[in-house]
Amino acid sequence: MVTATQTAPSTYVLDAPRVAQGQQFTAHGNTFHIVGEPIAAGWNSATVRVREVGGTHDGNEFAAYLHAR
Repeated sequence: MVTATQTAPSTYVLDAPRVAQGQQFTAHGNTFHIVGEPIAAGWNSATVRVREVGGTHDGNEFAAYLHAR
């Protein structure tokens, strides 16, 4: 499980070397699963489709911008 920091709405910095489909990460107490193929948006950055796992909005999907460290 990768930890992440939310830096803006739907924007996260992952403590991982890359962003990949199927990856899960936790941020501010919630767990998210990358369900779509990442679309490169710069060096170690991607726009992806994520799904919340558990939590208040379980199953909710949204687009997110992720940056890997």
